[in-house]
Amino acid sequence: MKKNTLGRTGLKVSKLGLGLAHIGGFPEKDFYIVANLVNKAIDLGINFIDTAAVYENSERYLGQILKGNRGKVLIAT
Repeated sequence: MKKNTLGRTGLKVSKLGLGLAHIGGFPEKDFYIVANLVNKAIDLGINFIDTAAVYENSERYLGQILKGNRGKVLIAT
């Protein structure tokens, strides 16, 4: 995955990002679908993830998915 430098931060972010606006509405019973999506994106080299409190459960889901692997991604919220 190609990466760009984020402004003057020196951080390298993937040219493609993952927006979680729609996954926040997934019911708890379908959490595995969200986890598979996020983990696949990371496996493919996507390291820029957008989430927000208004995306219902997306922040909570992302926190559960990234537990112990937070250093792999940059999160915009």
